Amino acid sequence: MASVKDLLGDRTEVYSLSVDDTVHRAAMYLRDRQVRATIVCDDKTCPVGVIAQSDISNKVAAEHLCPSWTRVREVMSTRLITVTPESSVEECVRLMEKNKIYHLVVVD
Repeated sequence: MASVKDLLGDRTEVYSLSVDDTVHRAAMYLRDRQVRATIVCDDKTCPVGVIAQSDISNKVAAEHLCPSWTRVREVMSTRLITVTPESSVEECVRLMEKNKIYHLVVVD
């Protein structure tokens, strides 16, 4: 049975943004790292949310908000569903379907 660790391979870099970053910075960050979502941390570097490309398109672009003025804290998702590297892919799919989400947070 495949696990999250199998999917991640040798990747160890942690991607994150601050709640105070602008949505413009978040969009560039996601683009530059070729990822669709990343963790958002508070000023104590504790995870408090996730921002995804869909948050940017649905909550900023579609609402005609300025990405240079809008802060990540205003549009991020705050419900964090976590898994471990040992979690099975099947468990991940089940969690995503149950919670109607597209991104999980991997914590070690």
